[in-house]
Amino acid sequence: NSSDGTLRIRPGLFSELPPLQTVSNHSPYPAEDVMRGYCTPYPECATFNVPDCTGPRDTPACTAVGGSWSASGPTIVKPVTSALLHTRGKFEFTFGRVEIRARLPAGDWLWPA
Repeated sequence: NSSDGTLRIRPGLFSELPPLQTVSNHSPYPAEDVMRGYCTPYPECATFNVPDCTGPRDTPACTAVGGSWSASGPTIVKPVTSALLHTRGKFEFTFGRVEIRARLPAGDWLWPA
């Protein structure tokens, strides 16, 4: 919402995402099933790739596997998503600089989406 000139972005819940197409030739899976790894064929069905991720593909920054195991036990895809803003085609300039004032969310479980 930016009706007063201030852009406000609200983190969302991963489980609120629409069904995810994680395996080709298979119907989409509910986001919560992907997050927890409650699907087959595993791990393909529970592998979530962040759309338009600017980091290296197949790294923890851009990919997560729900229900996977590590030395500390089972993991799930983090349940809170943050935001990504695209301004391409909305604003251009040739010289100068852009300054922003931003408060980034703090807390556990935040993950770019």
